[in-house]
Amino acid sequence: MGKHRRTKPQRASLAAPSVNYSKARGVAKQYPALPDNIGKRTKWKNIRGELRTITILDEIRRVQSNASHKVICLQKLRFDQSGETEYRLGYYMIGVKPRMAGRWTWGQFAILIPAKDFRWVVRQPQKRGWI
Repeated sequence: MGKHRRTKPQRASLAAPSVNYSKARGVAKQYPALPDNIGKRTKWKNIRGELRTITILDEIRRVQSNASHKVICLQKLRFDQSGETEYRLGYYMIGVKPRMAGRWTWGQFAILIPAKDFRWVVRQPQKRGWI
């Protein structure tokens, strides 16, 4: 097991961090503001190597109840070429490795979520009219 898995996340060393409470309630004040991705476009390659352009239409965020350094994120995506809408469940966490220490980074592994947080996240798309 790597050292980064045995230690607690480092706190951001910003003098006056800005926190975006409207996007994810409960983000601790010692952490920097979460990135705002709504309206951003990104490019992915599919399994066949074809380039696909995606626009992030909306995001639902919640600080995980048992880990304040982790924010659950459900994104509503539109594939620009086909116009299809799909959803991506993921998370941000405060980085611990030197390059990303103290900054929000997109989680690279499958997310593990407590039941009460999962219930909240899956109810939000209907409340927002996504589905």
